[in-house]
Amino acid sequence: GIMLSKMLVKRLKGDIYKSILLVWGGALSICLISLVIFNFNSVVFVFAISVLFGFVYGLTPLFTSFIPLDFLKWNCVSTITGFVDFAIYVGAGITGIVSGILLGDSGEKDWSTLSRYWFLVLLTGFIIAIGVFFWHHKLRKKISKEGEEWD
Repeated sequence: GIMLSKMLVKRLKGDIYKSILLVWGGALSICLISLVIFNFNSVVFVFAISVLFGFVYGLTPLFTSFIPLDFLKWNCVSTITGFVDFAIYVGAGITGIVSGILLGDSGEKDWSTLSRYWFLVLLTGFIIAIGVFFWHHKLRKKISKEGEEWD
């Protein structure tokens, strides 16, 4: 996932936001595929989930390393990095608890419910990321019209 993210950033000439959308869209697609193949073949399902986790793992450095650099101009890179890192850990904690609740404590686990939960979380985040992408694009245009430089 990290290597994929690095390759996308290079191919997209440093456009972090487009890279995030592509990696996130890939994760969303893999999660959707895992929902479909869950009932057919458990080995392929496990492989799909492994690929999904790789995609999500590739998003983390984009969020914690590159996005905060957009705030260099305002001298708050470390603040944004800390906030993003905090949000990642809180999200992981909440997801861990919800995943445990969804799987239940019975002997037989319902992994399809957990996959649906992951899909909904990924979809929600993807929709938010698209909104941020367009907001960021609009903000860059406004700043360039005012004659300031965006670092």
